[in-house]
Amino acid sequence: MEFNEFLNNFSTSVKKAHSIYIYPHVSADGDTLGSTLALKKYFDSIDKESVILIEEVFPSTYKFMYDEDSFEFYDQNEHDKADLHISVDTGDINRLGKRKEAFKGETINIDHHKTNTNYAKENYVDYHASSSGEIIYEMLIGLGCTLTKEIAVYLYVAISTDTGGFRYSNTNENCFKIASELIKFNINISDLSKKVFETNSIEKTLLMGKAIEKLRFFFDSRVAVVLFRKEEYLTLNANEEMFDGIIQIPRNIEGVIVAAVIRQSLDDTVKVNLRSNDDQVDVSKIAFDNNGGGHKRAAGYTSNENMDDTLEKLLHDIEKQLK
Repeated sequence: MEFNEFLNNFSTSVKKAHSIYIYPHVSADGDTLGSTLALKKYFDSIDKESVILIEEVFPSTYKFMYDEDSFEFYDQNEHDKADLHISVDTGDINRLGKRKEAFKGETINIDHHKTNTNYAKENYVDYHASSSGEIIYEMLIGLGCTLTKEIAVYLYVAISTDTGGFRYSNTNENCFKIASELIKFNINISDLSKKVFETNSIEKTLLMGKAIEKLRFFFDSRVAVVLFRKEEYLTLNANEEMFDGIIQIPRNIEGVIVAAVIRQSLDDTVKVNLRSNDDQVDVSKIAFDNNGGGHKRAAGYTSNENMDDTLEKLLHDIEKQLK
């Protein structure tokens, strides 16, 4: 669908709706949080009733963006109906967690992952965009929204975090242009960067140290994997949220083509986070084949197998692409 056609359809749907639910994905990151918050503030500006539905504790890394008037914790007995449902940065309906039960009727899916399954009634997926924040920015401009410093902060966080501080391969010319426009609102880039990229709790620092201890190498050290069983991180007083960024430890090792973090969640499912440093391995294909999704160089999925079997299957999937 062309952008202008989508924007017209979006505007019509919003005008018809009396109430709107906005959905970030589970294990929320800076892109999904910044994007949904920017969208929420736009709805506020046009006096449209909306709320961002979450089901997990708000990530401490982004606590400076938390606005209790914008978020509600999902309750299936209370949040059983709305006129319009909008998911942002969510490639698969299962990434909505428990809230997928509420995501029905008039639904819109806005995303940039090429593995998106187009699960909504209306889908706009631009996998050339660096981030969902980039898409939301273009939408707000197209809708005639008057940007504020608050919205600029949200969008800058969305774009900068999903591009790894404008270092990842998804960084493009347009996201630099957008960032230059957002900076005009006198946002404090140094302060934002310190908060989202450079500040770790003691618990996460200990988790990072344990991750280095648990590194394993395969295929002549071209693949680096960190495995965590839940008792190993719970003894550090770490939680699942703190795994955000741990993938950079194996990814940044010289000579590594594919990096993975495999961790056992509290519910005993196994989460697999993947990064590729080389175009020869498309980790989004591996993730998609395992009912997950993502990008060519950054993807993930959930496994219902045990840790050892998950690792064995992952190595087999990687080997099929390694030259």
